[in-house]
Order: sequence, then structure tokens, then C-alpha cells
Amino acid sequence: MSIRLEKLLPPFNFRIDDPAVGGRGYLDLFINDVLQPVFDEACSEARRWIDQQDIDTANSQTVDAILRDLGNPFRIAFGLPLNRRRLLARVLLEVYKTKGTSGGMEDVIFALTEITATVVFPATISAFILDEDELADTPTVPPPVPDENLTSFGFLGVSPGFNSYSFQIEVPQVLTDEERAIITEIVLLMKPAHTHFVGFIEPTVGLVVDHWELGLSFLTETGAPLLGDEADIHEP
Repeated sequence: MSIRLEKLLPPFNFRIDDPAVGGRGYLDLFINDVLQPVFDEACSEARRWIDQQDIDTANSQTVDAILRDLGNPFRIAFGLPLNRRRLLARVLLEVYKTKGTSGGMEDVIFALTEITATVVFPATISAFILDEDELADTPTVPPPVPDENLTSFGFLGVSPGFNSYSFQIEVPQVLTDEERAIITEIVLLMKPAHTHFVGFIEPTVGLVVDHWELGLSFLTETGAPLLGDEADIHEP
């Protein structure tokens, strides 16, 4: 709805400009034919600017500008789809308030990746713990990066203080390298400064056997040959 400028002026101005009383009659023309179109265009531009600043209707460039104005710390955000960037722009101020909390990390991971993650605190580190374990103790869970030359899973771990402030991120799926890099960046930005992120807990992927195994398979079994119509035979 347009605002009429003539309604904003006192009626007295138009009365004294009436040619019937000695006026020249220019005021009405000046207001309606000169000022009113310029004022209408300025109002339309202002309304368009408001729409452009609305996160739900803004274009991609404007959403990126809003994120920069809000001090977005996540570099990976600018490579996300537009709907994910809009979501981040809406919640970024709340993200700042939850920085340093488990809930904040989980919420940001879901907002940027749609992966439901859980912070596991303290982390489960299978190793010899300084000042606690003895040489007779051997952890039964392999270390995060196993060494092929090791005959057992025992290795020197971290101090109790480090372990007390360590945490892991548990996810319900096997992550890709890109997803792992994105979540790592989020965690390092959101975690408390005195804590240590030591890794992910992902589901274990079972071994898919697509060949015959000596002592286990039968000739009547038909699998998925690896090369052409031939089936490979491997020792178990």
C-alpha cells in the first residue's frame, strides 16, 4: 500500500495554492507528479532490501554475507547447500551460546552434516595408562592405529589427566573422509579448550567374502566371481 505524500501536508498549503484564490496550482502537480513516483520507488527498494535480508528468502550471496556479518567460524559452511547455510545463519547466535558443551557440538554436527552424533566423555582409550597400569596388564582392545609388527595390543598410552578430559564422537554410520574432516573441524571449534578430541566411534563393517575358501566352500555354491566367469580361490 503506497503512502500518499499529499495526505502528509496540511490542507492549508493546497488552499493557498488554489488558482481560484490567487495561487498558481503548482503544488499539487509537484507533489503527485514529481515527488510521489520517486517516493514510491524508494519505498519499493526498501521493501526489496528487507526481503533480501530475510534468511528464508535471501539469495545465496546474501546468505553468505549474513554468515560473514555474524562472524561464521566454520569454513566448510560456504560449500554447503543453500538450505543448510540458511539453517546455520538462523542458529549461529545460539551456537555461540552453546560453544564448549556436548549439546552444542552435537547440534552443529547435525545442522551441517545431518548426521546424528553423540559425544562420548570420557573417551575409551585402550592403552597402558601412565602411573596406573603395570607391565603385566595388556589392553584387550587394539589401539586406534594398530602396528602390523606388534604381536599384542599393548602400547604406551597417555596420562590420567589427559584421559579424564578426552572424548570421542560416536556416529551411527561409517563416515567418508570428507564427513570425517567436516566433523573434526566442527569439534575442534566447538569443544572446550582444555579437552582433547581423540577420534571417532564408527560401526564395524563386516568382511564381505566374494570368493571360494578352501575347507569352507562347496562347488555347488555360486558366488560373485571377481574376474569374468572365473571364481578365485583363496586360503582362509
